[in-house]
Amino acid sequence: GYSYAFKQYNMYSKIEKIIYELLNNSNEQIVFRPHPLDLTKKGDIKKIKSIIFRFKKYKNFTYDLSVSYLKSYKESKILITDLSSTAYTYAFSNKKPVIFFSKNENKLQNDYFSSLNYFKDRTKIGFVVSNVKNILNVIKKMKLSKSKLKRKIIKLRKERILYLGKSVKKTSKEIDAINTIKV
Repeated sequence: GYSYAFKQYNMYSKIEKIIYELLNNSNEQIVFRPHPLDLTKKGDIKKIKSIIFRFKKYKNFTYDLSVSYLKSYKESKILITDLSSTAYTYAFSNKKPVIFFSKNENKLQNDYFSSLNYFKDRTKIGFVVSNVKNILNVIKKMKLSKSKLKRKIIKLRKERILYLGKSVKKTSKEIDAINTIKV
């Protein structure tokens, strides 16, 4: 997520520790893809550059600063995020799981956020993790339950996306309805 949004909940303060743990305790390729706003004056471009500089020496570290996330999403196996809506874009478009890093989960559960489908649905598309060490365990668990998670994501996608696979037909129908309105 964007570094300055919801600071009490976002993973920004822990991002370097997360990357470090993943790089040193996993053989997986780690792709760091900062929020687009953090690549502008509104964000924390200095921190982004610092992270890239710190980890670029690792063979299994790359970064993606491109405008489009499509390639990164397609080539990845999982997404680790905080409370960014990109989690659902990722899961629904690629049918791949998400790890939600929630550094302040107890506080979040007592906030109005917890009543939103966005937060209720997190465990339907992946796992919620409250500390850095658990991320590695969850990644192992996800590998073992890959097909089960995919089925859960597909089911939730059908529940949450109106007109899934029928958007062109629905849009055309709505335009036709507008064109038949007499003024």
